[in-house]
Amino acid sequence: MNIKRKFNYSMYYFDSTYEDSVILSNYGKDFGHEKIKDIFGISLGWGGVKIFFLPKIENMQNFWPSIANYDLNTKAKDIYKAILYGESYIVIPYNELAGQVKILEPSINNSLIQSKKEIIFKSKSLVFFISDQEYEIYKQEAKEIQELNTLEEEKDYLIISHTQTEDLEKRMEIPVFIKEKIILYFDKHDLHSIERLKDENDNIIFARY
Repeated sequence: MNIKRKFNYSMYYFDSTYEDSVILSNYGKDFGHEKIKDIFGISLGWGGVKIFFLPKIENMQNFWPSIANYDLNTKAKDIYKAILYGESYIVIPYNELAGQVKILEPSINNSLIQSKKEIIFKSKSLVFFISDQEYEIYKQEAKEIQELNTLEEEKDYLIISHTQTEDLEKRMEIPVFIKEKIILYFDKHDLHSIERLKDENDNIIFARY
């Protein structure tokens, strides 16, 4: 067994069945668990930086306006749209845009305004597009990470683990994708959560806390 220290951040799987996944749990309670059953995610580090994986969305071009008019009681796609505008890191399978990153940033600089059918989000979201094939691989690997997490135990305030981040990167594709594509976009706070920071040349390095 190895103790996760500075060079290894923890990775945890979550979906709508996890009670500690507050965001998905709330959506499920309010609008029905059936609508969020296909959403899963990976949480990184002690700060719990969350990366949401949404299933394939048809007519993606209809999801880009900064002002979203919809009623959350209708379709699962409405919840997907809420996550797109409400969370920082989202991964979506879309072959035509695979490998691209889109930044969703409202054009209206204002605080959150809500009415019955109009919501304006002020926060910035990053959407990472992957292929359908990559999505299926990541979905399966995420479940394997879930199984590995059950082997962990807590001792003297440290997480004792049978696996390390580097080990996962050797056997799976999803941790490599997160490391090489998503973490590059982390802000200072999110990097701190996985014990990383950027040096004077903007390279991500291990933090020495």
